[in-house]
Amino acid sequence: GGWLAREIKSTIPNNERVYVGPHVAGGMTMPSEVIALEIKNHLKASGQ
Repeated sequence: GGWLAREIKSTIPNNERVYVGPHVAGGMTMPSEVIALEIKNHLKASGQ
């Protein structure tokens, strides 16, 4: 996983719930709309 996912997983209980992805290249940003869509798709796929 990426550095942010690793950092979050190291600080919370039940860290298997952290979704790792999507990845971007160093120094790049990702629009919040894309992040929200990824989270919605992951939750839908996992039945939550």
